[in-house]
Amino acid sequence: MPEIDLAYPIGRFELPSRLDAETRSVHIAELEAAPGVLRAAVDGFTESQLDTPYRPGGWTVRQVVHHLPDSHANAYVRFRLALTEDVPTIRPYDEALWAQLPDARTAPVELSLSLLACLHARWLACIRALPGDAFERTFVHPELGIMSLDHQLALYAWHGRHHVAHISALAIRMGWARIYHVVPETDFRTQLAGSAYVPAGLQGDGFVHCARGASVIAVANDYFAGVAGNLLLLEIDPARLAAETRYEEAAPLAGGGTSHLASESRFPHVYGPIDADAIIRVGLFGRTASGYEWPREFASLDTFVASGLPRFG
Repeated sequence: MPEIDLAYPIGRFELPSRLDAETRSVHIAELEAAPGVLRAAVDGFTESQLDTPYRPGGWTVRQVVHHLPDSHANAYVRFRLALTEDVPTIRPYDEALWAQLPDARTAPVELSLSLLACLHARWLACIRALPGDAFERTFVHPELGIMSLDHQLALYAWHGRHHVAHISALAIRMGWARIYHVVPETDFRTQLAGSAYVPAGLQGDGFVHCARGASVIAVANDYFAGVAGNLLLLEIDPARLAAETRYEEAAPLAGGGTSHLASESRFPHVYGPIDADAIIRVGLFGRTASGYEWPREFASLDTFVASGLPRFG
């Protein structure tokens, strides 16, 4: 495998060759998913892990998390300026200096996780109400030149994935990474036997499909949209598995599309049953009109088995 560029793990931003309603819908979906994907990427991190640089000489994970709403708030304002003024010249900000402010270095990440979720909800409310030709409106960036709103949308869809990849790559290198398995509650109950969970698909596929945190929501929406009952998320510690875990290329959706491949193309496959001792927590997905949401709370496997499904608020 080629060595990963720690600064640009998913590559540098490249403007799509065409900007139209179809590509716009992909970028809007990525913006919508970004707050949940970021929350998933840092879920369970200790304070020490949050204060670890994602690469030598780079920001800490905490600074990366706080940077995202800083940057996207600026993008939100630029978006609105372009909608209400004729080709305005926007004012850049010094992201490196913002990242050195005391709150960016020390504040709880929950502040920025919540802020990003609210900011994106408001931004998307604006975006979804616009006619198609509105995305042709432009502003002038003093360093980058004239940018259309479609360009801005593509850039910030990439930007969220870019920084989540910083965090995910660090977690893997440091051995912090948890992996996740999505399963309907009814299936999990029938396939959990004693000391192991043995999914029905293991025999046919030869492995258990899992995902890293950044891809969980997309996987749930791609493969489990039609599930009528409760959908569970199992958090798994790979170090506790008896079976081998391999990171391999994921198969595309049967009907086409790349939703779950937007953040990464390689997924963890566990070549054997999931040991019960390796299941750290069980969570219940939330569900909205636009799809699944990251579980608000988790319970231990013992609590789940002994008390039934927790009814989280």
